[in-house]
Amino acid sequence: MRSLISIMGLLLAVTPQERPTFSTESELVVIHATVEDRRGTPVAGLTRDIMTIQAEGDYAKAKALGDRMGVVRPEVQKALEKLSGIPVDIEPQFKTADQLLSQGK
Repeated sequence: MRSLISIMGLLLAVTPQERPTFSTESELVVIHATVEDRRGTPVAGLTRDIMTIQAEGDYAKAKALGDRMGVVRPEVQKALEKLSGIPVDIEPQFKTADQLLSQGK
């Protein structure tokens, strides 16, 4: 009898349970922004430039772009300083299409 109860308990344990459901809501927020240089002129192609620099992993170009375009307000700098002690677990490695193609050879 004990073995029958054990087997029934095992069968009940592996029987698929009803999946839990929950309700949620979301709200889409669209923010239109224009990036301007120090003279107030809209910057064209900034996304392309940033993506290219990231893909190439070119630190010198990234620093030059930051020096030319970047403005860090005091409140943002304060928040960044609070993050300085947080360890970085992920080190992204960006490769160009040419690098990826040459690896297959």
